[in-house]
Amino acid sequence: LVASLVAIVVAMVTAALVLLDHRKSPPPPTAAPADEIVEEPAAAPAPPPKVTRFDCEIAAAQRRHCVPLLRWMNAVEVTSPMLFVSAQFGADDKGVILPRPDQQCDAAFANLDRALQSAGRTMSDLVKLTVYIVLGKCSLADYRSVESRYLSQDALPALTILFVPALATQDIYVQMDAVAC
Repeated sequence: LVASLVAIVVAMVTAALVLLDHRKSPPPPTAAPADEIVEEPAAAPAPPPKVTRFDCEIAAAQRRHCVPLLRWMNAVEVTSPMLFVSAQFGADDKGVILPRPDQQCDAAFANLDRALQSAGRTMSDLVKLTVYIVLGKCSLADYRSVESRYLSQDALPALTILFVPALATQDIYVQMDAVAC
């Protein structure tokens, strides 16, 4: 019992000392005169991104037997800054939604590619791709007809394809969200 009370008192005293120490923080630094330039030290360059793609026997069997038309990687490990890209859909450069499903798939991939390029990335940097396809408006064949032009067999992302009843407007048949590193 005495040992427990001593431990509690020591913990309380330690906490009080930590609080007092935080209250005695040094005064804020004074600003340099307007005519004096203060140079900040240069930041160290970021390490190159590390992406490891994993596949397993079960995933290969799933691709062969369950969904032979699709290409994806079973798991992707990333140890670098990530870029999240949302809501890329089938509109042209002027923002006009294209009428045919295959055109929308192509435009969605092209828009995704442009979004990645604007952040200094490429389609090979994709680690996760989620594709939303509107049932009855766009098919897996429409998606597949353009996918291989944009995704390299050597750098396949983890892939999820969802068939949904609708997207943001009735004219959008396909949409893509992605994560790149």
